[in-house]
Amino acid sequence: MRKAIPALVVLACLPLSRHAAGDDSIPPDVLKALKKATVYVKVKVEGEDCTGSGFVVREDDGTACVITNHHVIAPELVEIVAQWQSAPRTPFNPHNFPGPFGPHGLPNTPPLPFGPSQDLEPRLRLVVREGKNVEVTVIFDSGTPDERAVKADILGADPNIDLAILKVAGLKNAPHPVDCKQAVDCTETMPVYSFGFPFGDVLSTGKGNPAVTVGKATISSLRNDDAGELALVQIDGALNPGNSGGPVVDARGRLVGVAVATIRNSSGIGLAIPARKVPSMWEGHLGKPRLEVVPAVDVDSAPMMIATADVFDPFHKLKAVSLSFLAADGLGSKPKTGDRLKDLPGCHEMALNINGHIATGRAPLKKGVQDVRVLYQGETVDSEGQRSVTHSVEQLLRVPPPAFSRPMQRSVAAVNPYWAPKYKVTDPLTTAADFAAVVDDLKADDFSRRVQAEMRLIEATPQGRHLDLAAALAQVLSSDTNAVVRSQAAWALEKWGSAENLPALEKAAQTDASSAVRSRAKITIDAIKGRK
Repeated sequence: MRKAIPALVVLACLPLSRHAAGDDSIPPDVLKALKKATVYVKVKVEGEDCTGSGFVVREDDGTACVITNHHVIAPELVEIVAQWQSAPRTPFNPHNFPGPFGPHGLPNTPPLPFGPSQDLEPRLRLVVREGKNVEVTVIFDSGTPDERAVKADILGADPNIDLAILKVAGLKNAPHPVDCKQAVDCTETMPVYSFGFPFGDVLSTGKGNPAVTVGKATISSLRNDDAGELALVQIDGALNPGNSGGPVVDARGRLVGVAVATIRNSSGIGLAIPARKVPSMWEGHLGKPRLEVVPAVDVDSAPMMIATADVFDPFHKLKAVSLSFLAADGLGSKPKTGDRLKDLPGCHEMALNINGHIATGRAPLKKGVQDVRVLYQGETVDSEGQRSVTHSVEQLLRVPPPAFSRPMQRSVAAVNPYWAPKYKVTDPLTTAADFAAVVDDLKADDFSRRVQAEMRLIEATPQGRHLDLAAALAQVLSSDTNAVVRSQAAWALEKWGSAENLPALEKAAQTDASSAVRSRAKITIDAIKGRK
């Protein structure tokens, strides 16, 4: 059984030049434009229906872009699942076992004297997960005779700031978009107005969809993040479930924020995402970078630092992405918001390669390094040369020990006394017999044979296309029970793999139990996709 969690929605405003009247009400022409720009968002996911709000921010020749919340187009589903758990076994009581037959004439079976001390019994628990196979429909002029429904595509969504951008094509008489770039100096007690569709279809008075609701509230708090930047606008009143994704504007129709949530069991306290975060959804931005470490192969090798970041660039405006990092220990004062780490002494820069919605990069750490504290920052450059940096983040990188406690014998002339190879390691790996031997060794039961074969492939130069060999490595990556072997297989695929091996690599990058394998697979994916 599953149940959709209702979304919260609020509509953004359309900033126009006309000033508000003396009673702080929105001028009629501005009000009309805002209502037309506000849209009703309907989401169908796995048989469940959810609703929210949104507003038009761009329009070009019948194609409109709509802003809403991420949680509106990616609702969470609640499932009740049964899990078998251990429970104490009821002790055997001889008084309850009077004879060989039970009360119904069936044989009684006493507990086994040496059986398990635990029984299994079902336990019910709630599981919350994100829905799949989402279908989004946007309703323009909802609740009016001009109402029309259009299917929408999801251009991008950032769960970290809870915003998403939708594309609606083939739209006639598109509403004038809301201007999201006019800055508004927000202050406590300032009156604001929300546009949206609270409670969804509940407020519909006919067979069609509900009409837009306009609510009035006041700003009660401006909440900053750790970097001192405005993170949330807290308002008193006007927000209800269904308002999520709609605009919140001032009395002149200028965008203040995007409604995102209400505080449960509060007296009308709501939250809005600041308006300054909206333009980044189509101008392109970098999510918070993530760092992890791939352990060294042996004591003579260096561990590898892997950087991964989500890229939100629906209109392909970003031309370059990089990561600046330096050791945080010994650093005097911490950088301020907006400061660039690359301007500090001792800073290193790592170029990140963009592949779809992910940017990845790697850099070696010093040999034998122990856990190290790193300060890092992402930076983007758009098509016009404009640079933007993320907040600097400090993270303790825990460096796993090397996979082998002694140096690996990498020389092709070296022979491991515990392993009798099926091919001459001194010969170039070019003949069909050599490749057949390596494939056999990749399937060997002996752990050392599999690893040595992979090391041989990592050092050898590929000669032409060897699909059988790449397929064997992909099979090892998918099925081997040893994480070291799987990691080495992903490493070898960086040389020998092709686009045909990407499914196995992408699966390993997402689901492998070992973080080292996941990181190594991401590097190989980046290398294969980056080839010309």
